[in-house]
Amino acid sequence: MRVFDNVTRRWGLSERMKLQLLGCAEHEFRDWVRDARRHKPLILEVAVLMRISAILGVFGHLRQLTNGTAEERCWLTRQIAAPPFEGKAPIELLGHSLESQMDVRRHLIARVVGQHPPNAVDEAFEKYTDNDLIWI
Repeated sequence: MRVFDNVTRRWGLSERMKLQLLGCAEHEFRDWVRDARRHKPLILEVAVLMRISAILGVFGHLRQLTNGTAEERCWLTRQIAAPPFEGKAPIELLGHSLESQMDVRRHLIARVVGQHPPNAVDEAFEKYTDNDLIWI
């Protein structure tokens, strides 16, 4: 939960968007983050864990494809014509169902392994090589 919160802060997401990403209520999210920051044990539903995993996977793949936070944010917020986005920004899909989150993750996996060519939005993005990230 701490890593999820750090990633979503890095992306500059609102609390409302964080709630959409996890599919949870505001009070649950705040309790989880509070307890995680205090290093208390958490019990999360499988659906929430799956969503966290999907978002962290997206983050990991974006780190491989971009040159830092600004490019990550840019990619997340730009409309992309190619499937699965169909003219929507990736962050919009991430705020829907787990399946939509996995669609975004699968798209990025394909980009990482070079299975489909970049579209116009993605052409300027280069692989991110700095693997040193400190979580506070």
